[in-house]
Amino acid sequence: MNLFRGDLRRTNAVFVLCAVPLLVRVWIEAVGWRLSRGPQMVGFSLMHGGAGYWTIPLIASLLAIQIYMLWAAAVAIRSIHPVWRSEASGKRLIALGLASIWLYLYVGDSMQVELPPALLYLGALGMTVLLLGLVWLFVRSLLVPPAAPPVAEPPIAHEA
Repeated sequence: MNLFRGDLRRTNAVFVLCAVPLLVRVWIEAVGWRLSRGPQMVGFSLMHGGAGYWTIPLIASLLAIQIYMLWAAAVAIRSIHPVWRSEASGKRLIALGLASIWLYLYVGDSMQVELPPALLYLGALGMTVLLLGLVWLFVRSLLVPPAAPPVAEPPIAHEA
């Protein structure tokens, strides 16, 4: 399996699926616990083993997100640089997934401080929408078949 050519949507779906455990945990800490217990240090309990038997899968998910970011950067470089340009499909979904995960983690991080209720609920809504969008991205990346390659037109015979 080539990670940079052909249909990249399935590889993108695998990376998004691997990111989901950590994203759900961040949602629980940044939204659920924040609304019920007040400001949280998002990720503190995870990094200190407070997730119990979920600690190892969550850290693996964190590593998958880091690898996903590096892979997406490599795909972007290969699509821009003329020497390495490839005709891969699914690049927009990769960019959308990367931007969504980055924005999701940024919003989750910004919810650690004391916020007015309007901003708190707006951040919670934003994180929920982004998480549901990533689930949609996974389904779209995995289930939508790639577009058919263009059919070459036969040459037109010129009359003399």
